[in-house]
Amino acid sequence: MLKKNKQKNYLRKWIKSLLGAFFILIIIRTFFFQFYVVTHNKMENSLRPGDYLLVNKIDFGPRLPITFFALPINENFIPFLNIKSYFSIFELPYLRIKTGKIERNDILVFNYPNMSDISIDLKPQEISRCIALPGDTLEIKDKEVIINHKHTNSTYPLFHYRITTDGTYFSQHFMDSIGVKGKLISDIGIYKFYISPATAQTLKKLKYIRYVQKISDFWHYNSILCFPENSKTIGWNKDYFGPIVIPKKGQTVKLTLKNIDIYRKIIENYEKNTLKIDTSGYIYINNRLTSFYTFKQNYYFVMDDNRDMAKDSRYWGFLPESHIIGKASIIWLSINKDIHSIRLNRIFKTCR
Repeated sequence: MLKKNKQKNYLRKWIKSLLGAFFILIIIRTFFFQFYVVTHNKMENSLRPGDYLLVNKIDFGPRLPITFFALPINENFIPFLNIKSYFSIFELPYLRIKTGKIERNDILVFNYPNMSDISIDLKPQEISRCIALPGDTLEIKDKEVIINHKHTNSTYPLFHYRITTDGTYFSQHFMDSIGVKGKLISDIGIYKFYISPATAQTLKKLKYIRYVQKISDFWHYNSILCFPENSKTIGWNKDYFGPIVIPKKGQTVKLTLKNIDIYRKIIENYEKNTLKIDTSGYIYINNRLTSFYTFKQNYYFVMDDNRDMAKDSRYWGFLPESHIIGKASIIWLSINKDIHSIRLNRIFKTCR
């Protein structure tokens, strides 16, 4: 009997310790920081696949949980068990304890906005760089980003270049030495590279280089892949975009048939209104005739550093403040999965 009581006491202590650790983990993940693993090359060269990041929630302010209950993991299903990691009995309203503000060029981790059928905090997590803030005017001309009518001098972006040699082949050792990734697309010495303008200038100086060409879309080529998707009135693409004002909380815009596609997703999906346009072209929001709309929250414009291998605001639109998780702070581990090794030179590197 005494032995059974000892076993019960031990079990109670073990359960209490486990529950205590679980709640501490939830508090840390909700209010202070979480982890994010880079799995793609959209943010090269700033971030690389295999980088393990610490996401700081204090700089901007932690977002309170929206899903009623969810385990403190990034996946919606428990690994190996195929069981949901959350209970979606009801959704809580979006609330944030603001402690700071987002700056241009901050690297943000956020829930991918372009999904409307699940709770905000259950949407897949993405990472990108903040380019424009609420109220900013943004324009892209031949890949050059212009904010508030001023050209930005950023060293981050990589672009798609076509490099033509005199028939000389680049060795893998040479490409690794200058940080170039690409491939041969023609046996006569034509390469496809994703590189920075500075690297392009370095290549131009080599004797055996004939042409260095940045590949761009044509002005006024209307890409159906770019935001606003499938619009018949706005002819933007990834290299020629805007000008456009980033929506700001409390800002009122005049709605027209020409610009309604820009704001439709905000009105319907992010701010939960009904939007209808009748056969005469009149706009109704929540069944009321209107020509104006006032935004209920702030929005941001993000772009991936690898601009021509991107999946950013040029394709899915504005990033709502409600979807922001935090700022990428440091790389605490980096694994090169191609050669199964740790990149020691990237550990504890600041995300910039």
